[in-house]
Amino acid sequence: KTCRHRMGEESAMRISFCGGIIFGIGWLVFIDSLAHFNACIDSVELEDVCRWGPAPTNGTLYPKPVLPGTPSPTPSPWNPFNPPTPTPAPVIMHKGWQSIHGSFKWVYVPGALAMVGLFMINTVDVKHLSHEYTDMAHGASPAALRLWLMAGLMVGLGAMIQSIYLYVNLFARYVDVHSAPGLAAMIQTALIAIGSLVFWIGRSSAADDSWGTDPLL
Repeated sequence: KTCRHRMGEESAMRISFCGGIIFGIGWLVFIDSLAHFNACIDSVELEDVCRWGPAPTNGTLYPKPVLPGTPSPTPSPWNPFNPPTPTPAPVIMHKGWQSIHGSFKWVYVPGALAMVGLFMINTVDVKHLSHEYTDMAHGASPAALRLWLMAGLMVGLGAMIQSIYLYVNLFARYVDVHSAPGLAAMIQTALIAIGSLVFWIGRSSAADDSWGTDPLL
C-alpha cells in the first residue's frame, strides 16, 4: 500500500509538472510575439530588421464605402496676392503600420481570463464532487462545487472564444496590423486551458491524504 501510495504521488507530480510546462509555454509564446512585434515596429523606419516594408494603403480588407450625397468641401477662391498656404503632408509613423492601440489592446484580456479559469478549476478537487466526500469540502456542498467548476470551465471557454473573435475581427481584418499578436493570443489561451486541465487531472490522481503534504500537490 505504501509503494502504491508513493507511485500515485509520483504520477501526480509528473502530470502536474507537465501541466505547468504547458502553461508556461503558452505565456512564453504570447510574450515573445509581443516582444518581436514591438521590436519590428520600432525598427521599421530605420533598419527594418523584420523586412516589413511599407504598410498596404488600404487599412482594412473591408473599407467603409463613401455614402452618396456626401458634400465635398468648397475650395476657397484663389487670390494671387494672398495664396493659400500649402497643407503639410501628414506624418506617417512606422511606414503606415499600426501599433497595438485602441481595440487591439483587448489582445491582453484572453490570457488573463484563461488564468482566472485555471485557478477556479484547480481550487476544486475531483474527490469533493462526490457525496461521499461532503465533510472534506469544508462545509460546501458537492452541487456548489460542481457549479464553481462549471463556471471556471465557462471562463476558460469564453477566453478562447474572445481570442478567436479578436483575431478574426481585428488582426486578420486590418491589413496594416501584423496578425502575430492575435495568433499568439489564441495559442496562449488554448495552451493555458490544456495546462489547466492537465494540472487538475494530476492533482485529482493523487492519494486522498497526499494533499497538503507536498507543496506540488
